[in-house]
Amino acid sequence: MRIDELSAIYPVPKKWPDYQNLNKDFDSATLQQRIAAAQALAAYGNLLEKLATSSNGSDLNAAVSKFQGSLNALTQKNLSTQQIDAIGEAVRVVAGIYIERKRADALKTIVEQTHDQTNLLCGLLAADFDPNGGNLMSAVKLAAMRIREDADTRLKVVEDEHPQDYGALMRLYWEGGQNLVYAEKVGASMTAVISHIQTANDNLFRALQAPEFSFQSPADLEADLKEVQAWIALLKN
Repeated sequence: MRIDELSAIYPVPKKWPDYQNLNKDFDSATLQQRIAAAQALAAYGNLLEKLATSSNGSDLNAAVSKFQGSLNALTQKNLSTQQIDAIGEAVRVVAGIYIERKRADALKTIVEQTHDQTNLLCGLLAADFDPNGGNLMSAVKLAAMRIREDADTRLKVVEDEHPQDYGALMRLYWEGGQNLVYAEKVGASMTAVISHIQTANDNLFRALQAPEFSFQSPADLEADLKEVQAWIALLKN
């Protein structure tokens, strides 16, 4: 949507006093929080993958450092500095050690320590992408609806059969419709992906907590790990 083209619609509808301020829900601070949340989930998935598939010291150290950095960048954080440090220590202890049980213990520590934080991030992002909610994607949808309706209204009341601004109005009407479809389709798709990430991570958490379950290697949790990684990969893309 090109806001500068809204000058084609005049006068500004009184029922939408913030019509010229469609970017109000996209301030840099809010967007940075969402970017940080997505980066933290991506780093989490990458760390799980490295623990499940590698004992390479450099790879593991790089993965846990990136994850710690992404957690520290969060504004909505429920992990203490000590907990974040403990996650790093759990991974660095096993870096370069080819003992499956040690890597499994590190994996358990990470999933258990970050479970609530991961759910918090998923909830934040899901609310943002919900096209019927009250955050970012719903703002895209509302802006698209406003543009389309205003262009339609202007086209209906204009006296000249082919007004000077006819092309601009038609373009705005079309763009409004396209952005409305985008908000609905992408918003619903991303909300579903985030829901799957949370469900998969909950399943992994429960598997690690089950008293009857004793694992000796991350390979024992291969299915659960792959599910979490696969959904997070979709979010990254």
